[in-house]
Amino acid sequence: MIKNYPKQYMATNESPYHISSGAVVYRISNTNIEFLLLVRKERGGNTYHLPKGTVHLGEPLEDTALREVLEETGALVDLQTYIGAVTKQFNYKDCNYDKTSHYFVAKFVKFVAKHDTEHDDIIWVNANKAIELLNKSPKSEALFIERSVNFVAGVTNS
Repeated sequence: MIKNYPKQYMATNESPYHISSGAVVYRISNTNIEFLLLVRKERGGNTYHLPKGTVHLGEPLEDTALREVLEETGALVDLQTYIGAVTKQFNYKDCNYDKTSHYFVAKFVKFVAKHDTEHDDIIWVNANKAIELLNKSPKSEALFIERSVNFVAGVTNS
């Protein structure tokens, strides 16, 4: 038996792998498609992110995505499709690790709570603005807005 077996897939020196799951949340506003971004105010300027978080042991990726969207944004969403994953290498507190983040497309349903304190705000922006803001981060999240645009356009035109 492994001592202190982790209850979530968060990287440690003994297990340098991190797994997260989240979503590209969209809504239709006056025939325009808008995407939800998280905002973190930092000294060097705001950073922007998609809602996602660490997968708990035995938790399906879909459940993690729903839980994290609710915790980080206060929104209920309807997951619609899986759009892939990205693996990046990070160093945090002298731990080199691989982080794989899985993403779904999710249609906004409604807000049911306030967003958590991990981020300072949430914003709705069009695809071009979302891509521009997310491209400033090394997390490669803009890719998932790009992948979502065609899917969402197909859903809204059918």
